[in-house]
Amino acid sequence: GILSEVEGKTGVRHRGSCLYMRAGLVRKGMLAHRLQKRGDTGVLPPGFVADLEDEQDLEDLRKRLSQSEEREPPCAGHLVWIAKGSNANRGESLFLARSANEIVDALRSAALEASVPEWVVQRYVSPPLLLDSRKFHVRAHFLVNGCPYCGTTRAWLHERHHVVLLATNAYSPSCQDRLVHLTNHCLQVSLPGYDEGRQIMALQELDAATERPGLAAHVLAQMELAIKKALAAAASAPAGFA
Repeated sequence: GILSEVEGKTGVRHRGSCLYMRAGLVRKGMLAHRLQKRGDTGVLPPGFVADLEDEQDLEDLRKRLSQSEEREPPCAGHLVWIAKGSNANRGESLFLARSANEIVDALRSAALEASVPEWVVQRYVSPPLLLDSRKFHVRAHFLVNGCPYCGTTRAWLHERHHVVLLATNAYSPSCQDRLVHLTNHCLQVSLPGYDEGRQIMALQELDAATERPGLAAHVLAQMELAIKKALAAAASAPAGFA
């Protein structure tokens, strides 16, 4: 953020915060690191933050992932790892794999040749909760208000108007079709079978759609706790939100 001063009609100078070329409040890598450092759980799946600059870094990551698989053997036939570029969004720089070897091999080109050094590598949540045999995610809306004078940050999670976004095609544990796993609207909307009326619903509709009364309220409560921990972790970094 950049602090700038402007003079209003009354002659009083005000300070405002300006974000330049930013797609989010915090990098994925920094958020994962701060959550791990604080011992906060329940926000992100188990995983690692990795700086991949050379073959030795890749080999070190392979060993860490392999050790994790030995401690907690994955479900047979399901995906095991998902890797995300720390600064990426809209489904870019994202890889899925069934083993430590597969994910490291997939990352090699992106990390060493495309110069994407920082990655978050997490356990794939498997098997995922499905709706009409398709994977989905919830897009939450919240407001963050920060004071440049005292440094206090407050956040409000909307109680309504969250949306559930579904994949176009039925879920499969195979990683051949990435778009049965990546439910981003910007990716799904380009598929031939995309149906907005069928694939976008309000969070409140989740109970009836899944035949699980109370599910929407439970999800909302968990989102509130996760956002609280995530914002506190991001703000605890020496540079704050960066």
